[in-house]
Amino acid sequence: MSHIISLNPKRTLEEVTKEAEKYEFRVDFQKKSNWAYLWARKHGVIDEVCKHMRHKGNLKKRCIYAVTFEDGYAYVGLTCNTKERWQRHMNKCEQNQSPVYQHAVASNLQPNFSQLTDYLPEKEAKEKETYYIREYSLHWKLLNGSKGGELGTCSYKWTKKAVFERVNKCVSYSEFRKKYPEAYSFALKRKWNKEIELILPKERTTWPEEKIRLRFAECKTVHEVREKYPSACNAAKAMGIFEELCSKLKRDVNQTYTEQEIRQFVGTLRYQQEFAKKNRSMMNAAIRLGIYEELKNSLLPNPPRGKNLEDYIELASNYDTRGDFKKAHPGAYAIIISKDGWAEKCFAHMIYVCRPQLANHDILKSASLHSSISAWRRKDPGAYNAARRKGIFAEATKHMIRPSNHNKKSDTFYIELSRRYDILKNFKTNCPNEYAAICRRGKDFQVLCLGHMKRVKHYYTKEQALFIAKEYSGRTALYKGNSSVYHYLRKHKLLDIAFPKKQIINPIIHISNGKT
Repeated sequence: MSHIISLNPKRTLEEVTKEAEKYEFRVDFQKKSNWAYLWARKHGVIDEVCKHMRHKGNLKKRCIYAVTFEDGYAYVGLTCNTKERWQRHMNKCEQNQSPVYQHAVASNLQPNFSQLTDYLPEKEAKEKETYYIREYSLHWKLLNGSKGGELGTCSYKWTKKAVFERVNKCVSYSEFRKKYPEAYSFALKRKWNKEIELILPKERTTWPEEKIRLRFAECKTVHEVREKYPSACNAAKAMGIFEELCSKLKRDVNQTYTEQEIRQFVGTLRYQQEFAKKNRSMMNAAIRLGIYEELKNSLLPNPPRGKNLEDYIELASNYDTRGDFKKAHPGAYAIIISKDGWAEKCFAHMIYVCRPQLANHDILKSASLHSSISAWRRKDPGAYNAARRKGIFAEATKHMIRPSNHNKKSDTFYIELSRRYDILKNFKTNCPNEYAAICRRGKDFQVLCLGHMKRVKHYYTKEQALFIAKEYSGRTALYKGNSSVYHYLRKHKLLDIAFPKKQIINPIIHISNGKT
């Protein structure tokens, strides 16, 4: 296999170390460079490669920190996220302001934050906090409101009850949106806004004509009134006075652009969509000059569609097996499999779950728990399929109940019924189910029941076939209602006469001497 190219090239310690230097935490290293993380673990150098990384806190691990002031005051606490916790300490908008912020305002001194320990398990973190509070109390005046040993929380977890408690405290919908932005965004994600509107209906501003005229009088240009009072503009358009009011205002004059200026601006763009977003007036000028299509096709490509490899690696990192990922994201799984080398990189962290090899006694034991074949196949498909592969299906299902045939009729019934008809078409029309049952029982039985019947062929003239076709609304209806007429018309190329296609006639405008 020397000629075969390996999808997983050999890695070196230097290459993995260089990759690990990009990350500050192990979690980010594992998610974004899983191949390097797995290589380091496999070769037992994960601690050496990650020695520069810091630990990340969570609800199970916390660190101890201290806040000190130059006047001898201090505060000791524990947290799972130092950056967020220190920001909350200095947030003046908090409902219950931190004693750290209050003392900083009163003393006009800047606090000094320091992390005292690494991230520790819950029990050890509580003991360490109590220890440091006791040690700092010997030399500092503490601002702590408690003796320590309480875990607290890392982040507030919103619930529907908590959101609607905030809703009931507000008078209007806009007040709730401004006062509790986190609760508002959480409610929008869960699509609770309709329920909130029942409690706090949205304010609808009505625009009488006098008020609209006052707002237009305040502005100097049409652009200004559109930016400041968009709802007033819409109301003016509905009343039919928009053009009248705009006639008294100044309109912005379009800036003139040269071809060279447009080409220089386009050179700074990456994709076509940016042209209209960043400078629509310049795009309109390019259209007037007749160079827009040239610029769009030659210089500005369309943005790439779909996700890239890194997005799929991040999506797959939340699953332990390929089966779970395939069930959750079948479309993404199909794309990954179709790309060369993507599966090895996206599924490198996953555990390979092989199909268990069931022994005969395990299969028989599984079958003994079920009273019917359908129930066994539905509840334990693995054992069911294994029994069929190993050839012990009959032995495994011998105790199971077989379904009885419902309404099964004897051969004598069909023979006596078919003797009443002399023409096959009449029998097929009057007894379609019985005809289908006779066909299922084999060719010999068909000859026995249907051999005496005549096969009548219909002969049509052109006029007769077209006359019959007029009774149907279209070709499909004719095929379903009278297939013999349909085939006759098709054979003689008369379908277009019976059902002419509707032709769309485009109006042609002739221009000569400037007159239409």
